[in-house]
Amino acid sequence: MTTENTVISTVATGKWHCLVIRADWSTVINKGSLDVWLNGRNVFRERGQLNSFESWLGNYPKAGLYMPGKMGVSQREIYLDFIHLGDALSNVEEMYALTPCITDA
Repeated sequence: MTTENTVISTVATGKWHCLVIRADWSTVINKGSLDVWLNGRNVFRERGQLNSFESWLGNYPKAGLYMPGKMGVSQREIYLDFIHLGDALSNVEEMYALTPCITDA
């Protein structure tokens, strides 16, 4: 298994951030895609890479901290609000319209 980390922004504490993630999950090379918008700005785009793992659960939405205790801190807090799931026809504008976000775009 190969893991790749990509920095999409520096950490700005004490404020809310709005993320929209558009994923076409695929366990097959040249099929999947992934786009990430942070506060209205597209910060990551990838095409044709494996972006899913085969499992009996399939893909399901999840959110949280995946590395607590790393990066020089022993504790972190994260608050999540206004989580919306779209479908194959959803777009970034629709997702932002559902959420009271202040965007940079």
